[in-house]
Amino acid sequence: MNQKECMTLESMKNYAAAGHVPLLKSDLLGADPRIAHGFTTRLGGVSQDHLSSLNLSFTRGDDPDKVMENYRRLAAELDGNVDQIVTTDQTHTKTVRVVTKEDAGKGIVKERDYSDVDGLVTNVPGLILSVFVADCVPVLLYDPVHQAIGAVHSGWRGTVGRISKVALDLMQENYGTNPEDVRVAIGPSICRDCYEVSQDVAEKFMKEFQVEAIPYTNHGQVFLDDKTGDKTGDKQELEHAYERLESTNRRTSILPDPGYGSLLYKKENGHYQLDLWAAIRKSLLEAGVQNEYIDILGVCTMENSEWLFSHRATAGKRGNMAGVISLKDKKRSNYRR
Repeated sequence: MNQKECMTLESMKNYAAAGHVPLLKSDLLGADPRIAHGFTTRLGGVSQDHLSSLNLSFTRGDDPDKVMENYRRLAAELDGNVDQIVTTDQTHTKTVRVVTKEDAGKGIVKERDYSDVDGLVTNVPGLILSVFVADCVPVLLYDPVHQAIGAVHSGWRGTVGRISKVALDLMQENYGTNPEDVRVAIGPSICRDCYEVSQDVAEKFMKEFQVEAIPYTNHGQVFLDDKTGDKTGDKQELEHAYERLESTNRRTSILPDPGYGSLLYKKENGHYQLDLWAAIRKSLLEAGVQNEYIDILGVCTMENSEWLFSHRATAGKRGNMAGVISLKDKKRSNYRR
């Protein structure tokens, strides 16, 4: 299933109906055949009701056997097994763990011997790093020079704590990674027009990122067209997006370029709209990652809660999705891209 097909909702439903797990993929990461990666949706699993159907959480009241089957299907989509998956123990920290072959299967087929971990990095082929999301931002990192990968869960606390930079620093320390070489994919998560935060949260971002809030005007909701996979929404905003698309020759998000606008937009009610995608990109750029190596999928979970789990859209009545990445084991030759 190629990237364009993965961005078409109708084809994803058909793919799931055929017994597969559709994955949203980054064009940037997907260009390298040495890695497997993707962002799951609600499609392709066996869970039911509000957890339908690809719930990947053992802690939200689902039948453990169904969750295990969901993981089995996900691992198979990556041409792997569940005992290759390594999971986080997320508590909204900025803690990232270096993963070795001894960690294989932790959180799935054996107990984790670590806690309060919101990110993982490794250079071990075959291990599948997995982070959980349902509005928070999944960030996947790949160093093609030193063959190292990372996955982080970046909610507002992790974002203001620059957890993506923490992962980069660990990759540099342990594997010799140069941030200028790193490719990054920022997956489906809540967009700025849906993410209202209080003043105390906004002030933390203004202090950390040295930005000011600007007056908020609704930028227009962004959806994926069922048949074409094209983004639809505010006309002016789309025009800006397509201008950037033409200038960079790659798919981009509905998001201002670095330095344009702000991370925060102040509303008349005293609250703010927070742009996590822009904040993470700013953090990555300041850490040395090149702008052309940052791919933001630009798909909002809350606006697309029919096929993506969203905590805010469902008042917490939902399952979990995952962002996954793996260095391909040379023995794994049948991976479906």
